[in-house]
Amino acid sequence: MPIWCGAVMLELRGVSKEFRDGVLGHRRKKVLDDVSLTIRRGDILGLIGESGSGKTTLAKIALRLMEASSGSVYLDGRDVSRLSQREFRALRRKVQIIFQHPEGALDPQYRLRESICEALLKSGTPRSRLQDGTREACELVNLPTELLDRYPHQVSGGEVQRVALARVLAFEPDYLFLDEPTSMLDLSVQAHIINLIKGISTRNNTGLVMISHDIDLIRSVCTTAAVLHNGRLIAEGSMELVLSESKNEQVKRMVMSWNQQKRHFQRQRALAEDMLRAPVMLPMTRKNEGPDHIPMLTGEGR
Repeated sequence: MPIWCGAVMLELRGVSKEFRDGVLGHRRKKVLDDVSLTIRRGDILGLIGESGSGKTTLAKIALRLMEASSGSVYLDGRDVSRLSQREFRALRRKVQIIFQHPEGALDPQYRLRESICEALLKSGTPRSRLQDGTREACELVNLPTELLDRYPHQVSGGEVQRVALARVLAFEPDYLFLDEPTSMLDLSVQAHIINLIKGISTRNNTGLVMISHDIDLIRSVCTTAAVLHNGRLIAEGSMELVLSESKNEQVKRMVMSWNQQKRHFQRQRALAEDMLRAPVMLPMTRKNEGPDHIPMLTGEGR
């Protein structure tokens, strides 16, 4: 195991964020309130919370895509929140993110091959190695190379997700945020993407943060969990401690609500499957009448 495994890599200390609200912007809305979070390299942290709890905002601040109103961000012990954007550019490759809609990161006018090559060039790969680098990137994310000459709209959501992963992994990040990585995918594809993500963490010792409201997904993938509610961090620790043994009433309600939604979804899915299995009853037709025949009403039949 590498000697750096488990070393603190990314810390957020007392991070708060306010936005101006109202027609004239006189009111202030606090989205994050004094959030402190530590992520260690090699860990897979699940960041849980309902919509609007501040999960994505926290990720953007960690990547310096958005500035905090107060607080600091430390990367490998260095306060990067004090660096200028130009100074931080050299460190940006260490921290990457894949947003909920990965197709937004792909130029619709670029073939998939061009999108991956673009990331490889930006990561410093020589042009002489682009062909080999593209092939290696595809192998890493299990993307068939015969798809590379297609455009984003010509492939499935799971394949777009793999291309987005390939682009990000070209930078060999130490730390990767995944914002709802499976929410737009079919159930059959979700398992493949999850196994791929877990393999990346194990192979590269990458620290991952999975942002999701899917508690079952967090349980199955992550080693630790943190819960945001109304911009405040209300629980943090091991998966069992946070989701099964938590004494926080809000966490208990969140888990209960998710279980209710899951049971409702399972009932709806079972109903849909029963309907698909049911025999199709075609209307009976008279001899020499097609199935689309509609009898005309005449005066005699009225």
